[in-house]
Amino acid sequence: MPSREELLREYEETAQGLGLEALRGVALGFEPALTQAGCKSYFEFGCGDCAVLVELQRRGLDVTGFEPASSATAAADEVAVYPRFDADLPGIAAGQYDVVLALGSLDRMADAEEAEKILRELFRVARRYVVLGFELPGRLEAADALAASALRMASGKFHYDVRRGAFRTILIEKPACESST
Repeated sequence: MPSREELLREYEETAQGLGLEALRGVALGFEPALTQAGCKSYFEFGCGDCAVLVELQRRGLDVTGFEPASSATAAADEVAVYPRFDADLPGIAAGQYDVVLALGSLDRMADAEEAEKILRELFRVARRYVVLGFELPGRLEAADALAASALRMASGKFHYDVRRGAFRTILIEKPACESST
């Protein structure tokens, strides 16, 4: 895995804008380093129009997403998208995906307890890394609470937690004992 300094440099190079497009850019900017670390499969919670998943698939990676809104249906022919989510992902084994992404989705949820349950489930299905992106305007308190929960779930091991402008990105490496499937 790249050093914290390398990740911060990558962040600065890819996070030129603000909001969701910048979060997507950061997630895609991490991909070469995560691929070099052996990551080949990705799951994205709240994949929206599937732009990140389509690009990751174009790069030769295995991708799956979840999006409750109909916006994902346009790209559903290109990538596998779960049509619904029940606080636990039936049929998805613990550690099934090397990397789990949640970019600007958890902090939008009105029910904080449900968001926390989903966060735990995302940690369960991640084998190696969890990448969280938060859009902060108007949701700073929710984003900070979820970020604190994520860092507790990571048992204190994380590589990267940076707030820039209107967004925050956290890249968490799961402890080795939790990464095995």
